[in-house]
Amino acid sequence: MGGDEELAWIVASHSADFFARFAPTADADRLLVAALWVYWGFGFDDARCDNGPLSADPGAFAALAGRVQRAVEPPSAAAASEPYIPALKDIVGRFRAFGGPAQLRRRGGGTRAC
Repeated sequence: MGGDEELAWIVASHSADFFARFAPTADADRLLVAALWVYWGFGFDDARCDNGPLSADPGAFAALAGRVQRAVEPPSAAAASEPYIPALKDIVGRFRAFGGPAQLRRRGGGTRAC
């Protein structure tokens, strides 16, 4: 699965509706960022952890995990060869618009703990 087919499946899953039920009174813009983060996490897990060549190559996956971690810590370099990193950088940029320094450090710590 990939590209438009994967996007169509994600939208059809109604996962954003499900996620929104956890915070029914949340600000829509903040809820969107949280839902994007969850979508990103499941997509990354399915495409890079559970399936594909990295799922059977711990060394290569560890290298990717390091690049992913650096993507959430400013400044970070672009990673054109890994499509999940620019998407993550966009989500982190959205988090920065809402959170202060302490919240952003906790977000980075949460990523490292995963």
